[in-house]
Amino acid sequence: MILAGMLGRVFVKRHIHAFIAGFLGVAIAWSILFVILVAVAQAHIVGEVFAILIGAAGAGCFIVFLSILF
Repeated sequence: MILAGMLGRVFVKRHIHAFIAGFLGVAIAWSILFVILVAVAQAHIVGEVFAILIGAAGAGCFIVFLSILF
């Protein structure tokens, strides 16, 4: 994230805009990765297994969504 923020700072002059640009860039990259993994490798099933381990059965897609954000 720090590298993404620094790279955003190269293209944008204000700090908050650089942070938002870096955040969105990383979020979009993770989103593309998870869309591919859900389509090909069934990442939602892995998310469901992890959700069961933490006691939140049925929240597999939510776990994948949280992975994109954090």
